[in-house]
Amino acid sequence: MTTDQILARLAACGITPVDPTSFAPEDDDPFFILTDVDDDGVGSLRYVLAYDAEMIDDKTAYTDWIHEWARATDRSDAIGDVQSHVDFDGGASFVQWSLNGTRTRVDFEQEGDWIHPDAADAIIDQLGSVEGRTRLFIDNGQGGVYAWVLPGTVDQFTELFPEAERA
Repeated sequence: MTTDQILARLAACGITPVDPTSFAPEDDDPFFILTDVDDDGVGSLRYVLAYDAEMIDDKTAYTDWIHEWARATDRSDAIGDVQSHVDFDGGASFVQWSLNGTRTRVDFEQEGDWIHPDAADAIIDQLGSVEGRTRLFIDNGQGGVYAWVLPGTVDQFTELFPEAERA
């Protein structure tokens, strides 16, 4: 399958490139295209978020992830007051944000470089649904890929990615 064919199939599911020229003709692996990021590490497709749960490697990791969720779910304008503090020595840490004016804060103790489950759950609960779309997940064992597809296109998406499941 060619790059253009893969992008066309994804577009039929409502997943489109931020910049259509960012994909080279030799990009013929659907998973590579789905998880592609730009030079700043931002996903190249709308309504897709790929992540590695072992990502907490600096003090901005949580705030960056919240912004990535907002971008992937087309809610960058609705998110605000994004802050975090990470104590890599296991002390008090927190992440907070506002979504449409409603503030959420999660306090936790950071252990290692894995995202804290309470923080991940709260972020996914708050930002994980997109009205009019079905959320799918591809588990890669240490993270995964979320994709939000249009109604009636789950089968088309799972033809490309048979391991995708409703999330």
